[in-house]
Amino acid sequence: IVGIVLLLALSLGGIALAQDDERSRFVRFVERQISTPDRMIRLGRIEGALSSNVRIPEITIADRRGVWLTIENAQLVWSRLALLRGRLSIESLTADAIRIDRAPLPAETDEPIEEGAEFALPSLPVAVRIDQFDIDEIDIAEGVIGRAARMSVNGAARLEDGGLDARLSVDRLDRPGSLQLAARFQNESRQLAIDLKLSEPAGGVLANALGVQGEPSLAFTVLGNGPLSDFTADISLIADDETLLSGSTSIADANGGLRLVTDVSGNIEPLVSTLYQPLVNGGTSLQIDATRAANGEITIRTGDFKSGAAELTFGGAISADGVPTSLTVKGKLGRDDGQPLALPGGDGDATLGSADIDISLGDTAVTTFNAEIAVRDLATPFLSAPQATLTATGDALNLHDPESRSVTFTVTGRANDIGSNDAGVANAVGSRLALDANGEWRAGQPVNVENASIETDTISARFAGTVGSNVEGTYSLEAESLSAFSALADRELAGAVSLKADGTVGFDGLFDLTVDATTNDLAVGVDAADGLLAGETTLAGKAARTDEGVSFQDFSLANPQLNLSVNGALSDAVADLRARLELVSLAAVDDKLSGGLAADLTVTGSPSAPAISARLMSDAIDFGRQELAALDARFDGTLTRNDDAPADVEGSLTLNARYANEPVSVSARIASDSSGVRSIDDLSVQIVDATAAG
Repeated sequence: IVGIVLLLALSLGGIALAQDDERSRFVRFVERQISTPDRMIRLGRIEGALSSNVRIPEITIADRRGVWLTIENAQLVWSRLALLRGRLSIESLTADAIRIDRAPLPAETDEPIEEGAEFALPSLPVAVRIDQFDIDEIDIAEGVIGRAARMSVNGAARLEDGGLDARLSVDRLDRPGSLQLAARFQNESRQLAIDLKLSEPAGGVLANALGVQGEPSLAFTVLGNGPLSDFTADISLIADDETLLSGSTSIADANGGLRLVTDVSGNIEPLVSTLYQPLVNGGTSLQIDATRAANGEITIRTGDFKSGAAELTFGGAISADGVPTSLTVKGKLGRDDGQPLALPGGDGDATLGSADIDISLGDTAVTTFNAEIAVRDLATPFLSAPQATLTATGDALNLHDPESRSVTFTVTGRANDIGSNDAGVANAVGSRLALDANGEWRAGQPVNVENASIETDTISARFAGTVGSNVEGTYSLEAESLSAFSALADRELAGAVSLKADGTVGFDGLFDLTVDATTNDLAVGVDAADGLLAGETTLAGKAARTDEGVSFQDFSLANPQLNLSVNGALSDAVADLRARLELVSLAAVDDKLSGGLAADLTVTGSPSAPAISARLMSDAIDFGRQELAALDARFDGTLTRNDDAPADVEGSLTLNARYANEPVSVSARIASDSSGVRSIDDLSVQIVDATAAG
């Protein structure tokens, strides 16, 4: 709300709006300035005197799923005269209520942090002063932060001459609990002061959101004051009047950069359920000693985390653009008594015997890296494995240089004696899993995968190519018998599959592939389909799906029962598609039928309303007691693209045949209106001497 109103006020400072249409245009302008593809902000009608007292009845913020936040009756009391003097002076910024119905979706667009950027307050074209900031009620729906909550917010802020002085107070309305924050910072002196206090009784928002055992009363404080060249903040967490965590974080000058030292320790067992207490038994501690140089590079001298059954030490260096240039990581997870360790996220039904991680990356222009993760006695409701390992090795070159850095890699993963409580999963995965991959990456290029493969008892999949904004290369999949997947698919599957493809697959579902596939006695649990797919079936040709449409080139499906061929394209730019189907005998679909069938389809002409010509032919179809001979059915018409009616067709339909050696003819016209309602007009039916029309 603060950001929205600040931009609104800055815009109003140089614009005088008198007419409603001018106000509407201005609102749309502001909306465009403050919205992004992931955050669509809509302002209601602007009311009141724009130069002194502005009211907006409603402001909404939406994401790709719709509105998730609504601000009701936002009001700004300010001085446009002060703005002309270079100061945004706001007497009060208030709102009756803010409703948060759900958490927003994650942003799809990430803005990178500027390399080498130093912490500093933003430089605004004017000084900003907010004397009073009040939200009478914030209504947070259940699930956003745990239980539903109601609270009020008030505060004040000043941002001018490179300095910040802010105060914020949040108080629960539906039960006790508060958060108090006071912060000051000055760019010139680099002086920082922060005083944060959070206090809530048992069953509060924080304890519920974190799933703390017993939901005790909590008090969390951060208190610090001093220049950034020598700043220390003390941190403490208290539950039910017992100090569980305490420590400090300090920042100091380091040759033009900043050094961060954190040392926090305590006992958080009271916050953790009995099931997971082995993860924290004996205390928890975190020590970090890191330096951020003036050029943005980060060096971690010491990183040490210990908590019950978990230990992790780490160190290394990270370039200004976020790429590790040296790294050491060693960690282990497991109980000293060798008993299984319950994994978070379940009810103890997922356990682990132990896990180890070991990563090393040297700090030279040409260096090798090694990484290994080993897991033992993993047991989950989905899968179990007595041992699983993942290793990666390779060479890293010029990691300090964003223009010339490169990495080669070899990845190996193994798991044997795999099991599952789910019979479908057990049959589908088998007892072993092997993963292998090798390739290289160079700056500014996609990842080049020389070979990647996954092997189990039931499938073999391979890939070679590149991975970047899309995946491009050759693909293969082999499965000797799909019957292993029957229980997982909840239908009877059978047959062997051999698939090869070459081309591009996008992460957005688009593709351009040349396919060469063979199946033998494929069965999918549907009698009609199983009959059509008996024997050897081949699938070959090129198929593509783009933003504009689909295209096929020499695309065919063939086996002893049928032949299908498709060529052409149907898109926003072209309509030229032809398909032909030949069915040797309908007995493949239903053993009570016999006789062959052929069908042709063409789609041509204008892409917006292409012409459709379809024809169905058969010399004779035997129904057992009677025969339909000399069948010739046709449809000629147009297809109009209509969101309300995906198959919005108009045209003429004719059918001629002989049934029981007597003539049969049908003709009609099919039409659709703009709402998608279809009608059949000029219907004429003649069977032997009987006729009907309508």
